[in-house]
Parts: sequence; structure tokens; C-alpha cells
Amino acid sequence: MAFEQAIPILTQITHDHTVPRNVKDRISECIKVLQDEKSEIKMRASQVIAELDEISGDSNLPTYARTALWSAVSAIEGEKEK
Repeated sequence: MAFEQAIPILTQITHDHTVPRNVKDRISECIKVLQDEKSEIKMRASQVIAELDEISGDSNLPTYARTALWSAVSAIEGEKEK
């Protein structure tokens, strides 16, 4: 399965009680996009990277969660390059 490194990182963020609900909801949508095998991998990756980049700028996001988001983006970019 593609994105096998990124999805667990994103899932962990959605289970963190210090992350705001609106951020969790947006990340959950990103996970759904990554899991949608009907779309091309590069298209899914580009869409999710853009969304996660926007989410990482949220001032309410804890610093460690932002770092985890960047790790997920790196993993997604790795899949996109394959």
C-alpha cells in the first residue's frame, strides 16, 4: 500500500487530545485522500501535501504535531517520487 509511512503518523496526530478538532478533521480528510486508490498516487500526494502545508501554519497546532506533519509530508514526497 502506498503511503504506509505517512498514514500512521497522521493517524497518531488525530488521536492526540492537544490537537484542535478542526485540525484533526482536516488531517482525517487527508488520510482518506491518501487511502483512495481510485486516484493516481501523484495526484493524491500533491493534494495532501498542499493541505498539510496549510495545516502546519495553524498557530493553534502544537510544535511537536507540526514536526510530525513535516515528517508525514517527507514520507508522502518520497512516495510521489517513486
